[in-house]
Amino acid sequence: MDDKKKALKRFGQTAEEMTIIFVPQCCSCSHNISLNKCAKYPQKPFDYMKNIKKCPYLTLEEHRKME
Repeated sequence: MDDKKKALKRFGQTAEEMTIIFVPQCCSCSHNISLNKCAKYPQKPFDYMKNIKKCPYLTLEEHRKME
């Protein structure tokens, strides 16, 4: 392994090294646009982004469904 590959490996993570600890309900919603916006809310309520309350407009897309 050359120096460039060693450097890239040192700063990268493999799937086995990663642990997902939080997934917002917005990630799998068909109305999601970005971190703070969706088609139903110009500014997403904090309670919905942090899964404190279930969003009334939550519509799961087939290809985005959480497992």
